[in-house]
Amino acid sequence: MKVYQKIAMTVSAIRNCQQSGNSEWLDKHIEILDEIERDLLPSGSGFDSGTRLVNYSKDKELVFHYGYHALDDNGSYEPWIHLRCYVTPSFLGVDVFTILCESDKNSYELWDFHKDYIKETFLESLEAEYVTKEDRKGNNPLK
Repeated sequence: MKVYQKIAMTVSAIRNCQQSGNSEWLDKHIEILDEIERDLLPSGSGFDSGTRLVNYSKDKELVFHYGYHALDDNGSYEPWIHLRCYVTPSFLGVDVFTILCESDKNSYELWDFHKDYIKETFLESLEAEYVTKEDRKGNNPLK
């Protein structure tokens, strides 16, 4: 199962728990989603503030927010670029559409220069095979 599929399944489970009032399983699903955001979505290497799922109210779209902090040629940090990423299913996996949340000239120039790397990094993390936290640590007693 791909990471984006696990996210979609977890989001569906969260909505089902909210509708049925099942707070025990709601907390477990939210914990899984938090773990995916923390451990499996882009973080570091410019994605220095992590990635957050900010909207999962629609069945056919996931919306993420993240900041990107690029370095210039001298190794100094450029200003933050704040981005919103829309992920929708397609026949070949997922389509990733990222938009710039700021409109000043400097942010647009930074975005234009780094957009391919940002999109590739985000897509790679979503299309990776989902591995549970226990399996990543090598502690799964079922294996």
